Amino acid sequence: MMKAILITASVLLLAVCTSADKKKPNVVSVPSENIEVLDPVVITATRLYPKHWGNPPLKQTRDRKPLPAPFKGWGSSTLVKWILKNQKADKEL
Repeated sequence: MMKAILITASVLLLAVCTSADKKKPNVVSVPSENIEVLDPVVITATRLYPKHWGNPPLKQTRDRKPLPAPFKGWGSSTLVKWILKNQKADKEL
């Protein structure tokens, strides 16, 4: 009886694990006529940064600060400092 329970549990676990692998990722299709590209950008998560800024810092603190305008949302103080530094450099050009 115990052996039958273990086999049944193993089969169920295997079925759950293999079905999770077959899920398709969420894909959003956006018509290209609705997109206006002004400058090349670096895409990270959901934020866009000018390409000439390079990549955001890899190592960031775990605190949460509001991002400076025009960006919306929250990020680490490391990211906020990086954005402010690049915005300042852009104004000096």
